[in-house]
Amino acid sequence: MDDMTSGLSAEILAECSGFLQQQGPEPGSTTPSNTGDPTLLLSPEMLAECFVFLDLRDLISASHVSRTWRSSALAFPALWSDIPITWPLYDPEAIINMAISRAGQRALDFEYHPFSSHIPGSLVAAVGKQMHRFRTFIWEYDFGSLDFTLPAPLLQKLVCGMHLISLPRDFLGGSVGNLHTLRLGDVRFPRECPALATLTHLLASYPWYLDGDMGFDRIFALCPQLEVLHLRNIQPREVSLPTGPAPRTLRLVKLHADADCDLVQVHKTWGVASPQVRLKMPLTTAYSMSSFLEGALDIAAAFEPHNKARIVANLPDSRRHTLVFYELEEVFQPAVVIAKIFNGMTSATAAQVRSLRLPLSVLGPVLASTARWSRISRLTVDMYEHDAYDTQPYEFGETYRRFRWTTLGCLRLMPQRFPRLSALALALHRKDPKKLPLLDDARELVQYLSVPGNCPLSEVLVHAFPADVVPSLSAENMSHPRIVFDV
Repeated sequence: MDDMTSGLSAEILAECSGFLQQQGPEPGSTTPSNTGDPTLLLSPEMLAECFVFLDLRDLISASHVSRTWRSSALAFPALWSDIPITWPLYDPEAIINMAISRAGQRALDFEYHPFSSHIPGSLVAAVGKQMHRFRTFIWEYDFGSLDFTLPAPLLQKLVCGMHLISLPRDFLGGSVGNLHTLRLGDVRFPRECPALATLTHLLASYPWYLDGDMGFDRIFALCPQLEVLHLRNIQPREVSLPTGPAPRTLRLVKLHADADCDLVQVHKTWGVASPQVRLKMPLTTAYSMSSFLEGALDIAAAFEPHNKARIVANLPDSRRHTLVFYELEEVFQPAVVIAKIFNGMTSATAAQVRSLRLPLSVLGPVLASTARWSRISRLTVDMYEHDAYDTQPYEFGETYRRFRWTTLGCLRLMPQRFPRLSALALALHRKDPKKLPLLDDARELVQYLSVPGNCPLSEVLVHAFPADVVPSLSAENMSHPRIVFDV
């Protein structure tokens, strides 16, 4: 906090804040009754720094524990300037008015999540009176329930994701202010809107279910300082994308579409250049994505939690193209579908790539193709415990293990596909990310790779083993190829 002294270590503050959260109200007491209370040693300033760790709900409780705690909580208005109403309340406006009265003249950060379909008129009135003081405003409710034409000169961030939003011309008072971040749901943009002139981050969804002018083509004209543009529900129709020259400040574009939209082609036709572009779509999209990786120098693909996959391509001049896929569960053998993106790359594109990182389940189909990656010098392979995306059938008599070493058989094709490969790295991942591979896993890996013909390289680097295991692995390892274990 900018008006509080500091000096306690983060560990002590965290310990004290944990103690605060455990205390119950003791009306009328002058100090907390627990004789082991570490806060008795703290000055009011230090105690207030402990209060910083509490959310508003716990801060209110702490201010009723004792006179000492209450006086410290009320002495520092900055504690009350963050007002997240994220729990059910019978009278939310009372909490808002109380926090505002204790925040002094400070700018306010407000957040409200509804817990019923009805919003009290008194709450709307209480919030409306303070629009000129809000710095952050997160309103997960109907946009039309508030008067957003009220001036908000301090407002920097506005989030409202519910229902269709029609921005008025006199949005936030109809004048240029300090608005930097605007995150909305389905939205219709006006022809003019001075409040958007300072915008640097915009997230908006195209209302695909409506006809008429949604104003998305005017985004660049309305937001000349835009740095990050995130548009969802992109349609094949050009009206769902901005037109005209893109702001020179634009550094990141994120586009999200459903399966019926060829997002790569839409982006290519759009022609807007940005240092970073991210396209997100379901893996069921039946369109070619390979052209989006043209010019890539380094490419990495990975499967992520919640049935997602990601391909990141680093291009010259610090540019980056990213493909994000979801709904992998709707596709038979997602790893094969991902591999087709790599196998569909032109020979010229594949010849430019210097390094590659792939899950083993994707590498197999890539190596099985006829593509030749003539410049790749480094390959990193991610291998997963009980790989859910494994594409290779079990061999007769094969033992069920945490890691299927037999799937590494595809490495035999590396000399034909990667003629310049000089470095191979294996990264092993347990199902529980908090757990590391075991010594037995390392010994099994060494045993497999040491079989003549299983690994055509002279050295393999293996990542993600425990630090206390690595020395013994290095001492034991006298195999060929030479296997170097790393943490």
